Amino acid sequence: MQLLKKWLNELLKNRSSDKVRETPKKLCEIRMAAVVDPITFHSFEPDINIEVIHPLSWKSQLTKMEPHLLFVESAWFGINGEWKGKIRDRPHAILKRIVAFCRSRSIPTVFWNKEDPVHFDRFIEAATLFEYVFTTDVNSIPRYQSTGIYDCQLLEFGFQPLLSNPIETHKRKMAACFAGSYYRELPERNIAFKNLIDAIKPNLDIEIYDRNFGTTNPEKQFPEEYRELIAGGLSFRDIETAYKGYECGINVNTVTDSPSMLSRRVYELIASNTLVITNKAESIETKFPTGIITADNHDDMRDSLKVLRDRESLNRQKIKLLRQVLKNDRFSIRLHQVLRRIGYCLDKSEPIVVVIAKPDTQEELNLVLHNYNRQSYRNKKLIILSDKKHNLIGKDVQVIQNLDLPRIREQLTSVKWLALWRPRDLYLAHYIEDLAIATHYCSAGVIGKNSYYQMIDGDLVLREGDTYKWVDKLSHWRSILSTSNFNLEQLPKLLMSEVDLKSVVSFQKFLSIDELNYVAHDPKAHLSKSLKDIEHLLAPRIEH
Repeated sequence: MQLLKKWLNELLKNRSSDKVRETPKKLCEIRMAAVVDPITFHSFEPDINIEVIHPLSWKSQLTKMEPHLLFVESAWFGINGEWKGKIRDRPHAILKRIVAFCRSRSIPTVFWNKEDPVHFDRFIEAATLFEYVFTTDVNSIPRYQSTGIYDCQLLEFGFQPLLSNPIETHKRKMAACFAGSYYRELPERNIAFKNLIDAIKPNLDIEIYDRNFGTTNPEKQFPEEYRELIAGGLSFRDIETAYKGYECGINVNTVTDSPSMLSRRVYELIASNTLVITNKAESIETKFPTGIITADNHDDMRDSLKVLRDRESLNRQKIKLLRQVLKNDRFSIRLHQVLRRIGYCLDKSEPIVVVIAKPDTQEELNLVLHNYNRQSYRNKKLIILSDKKHNLIGKDVQVIQNLDLPRIREQLTSVKWLALWRPRDLYLAHYIEDLAIATHYCSAGVIGKNSYYQMIDGDLVLREGDTYKWVDKLSHWRSILSTSNFNLEQLPKLLMSEVDLKSVVSFQKFLSIDELNYVAHDPKAHLSKSLKDIEHLLAPRIEH
């Protein structure tokens, strides 16, 4: 029977792959019919054309929208509670009809159990209806295979950068915050929560935002010992109050023995540039072996929280984690994974960044090339402006003589972002990358560094400014500029001196990010004495 079921599944998959799927080129062009809970809906909505399917109008909806796929998750309630009790345990006949209708129309059907492994048994019957099955717990895959679902794959949680990002919106309290629920039916989780609270409390103030605030159901109420810590409740849309209003965010992992299953709260806190304090779990050790506090006793917690007094070290730690999740854990990346599995190859390339520099000496040219070649960001090009001929080898390196603006304009065709480099400055490995990935969470026309390091009389000095905030001014030497409405005629002036960028770009929104991976040269020092020879000494403080 299992072999027959496998053969039928493969037959349906092959039949659905016969349909032309190459038409959509971008994620936003995909039409996805969905049965999901509100948090997942809001996490997916900015990236994909998602339409929630209703139990009473599903057929007309599917007929009208002609979706590229049906996506159903292990939803407890769905939007407005419409799907309460219709997916878990014994799936409702409506869900079966929807899946059958889609499969008859060669519409790929996808099921994601985000509740594994705890609620595997409650959703396994629903999972068997679908062609493609995903789980948040890699350890549960053999369990799916034992039921005849042989190609179940891992699909981890993630975050939506337009909702969870490092842009500061609140004055942060020197305190730790927990935003979530208390589950009396999960005693091991409650013990872990108590251990965390008991360890943090002597060292840091704590505030709790109760997801079930105001409920009269005793099973969903926090015990009396935590009542004094409760600050109220928060809706999903207001969650940034908890994530960005405190120096630390508390997380509790219900599942501790899975290398892949961890709360989406962890991703959201990291993306919000907030230090995470959590109980120990295999998933934390696997994905985030450093940068997250996992101490669970008073003394270890006190020692771990000392990092809050070392702002420079803390910033390096948080920026490294922020870069990791922005590169790897956005929900758009998870959606690309699903769509690739069902046969769609969509464009997911990062925006091209073109670097322009005008070195006056061979030493400056060498430093520009050194800075450029070590950049971790791949989708980049370099334009060297020079009055001399240079034989530079590289398909992404162009030499343009005599400030030939028409040729420069030609090189900027289809390019979204431009970076102007001062040839005597130091641009370290993640300089372009950190500016480019900021485009995933903001709509600024200029993204740069208001706070930065500079060499002065042989010392590395931090020029303090706003970080992760909207600002009125940024220097073009430590920014990327949107080419949309960029006045190229101003380029000669920009290459000569500091210019008010508002006269060059029409955008009024400037975002300043972190202070790392850039050092301004000492104007009094010779180039080799200023930066190049001491770079190895600077890197531990500025390259992270």
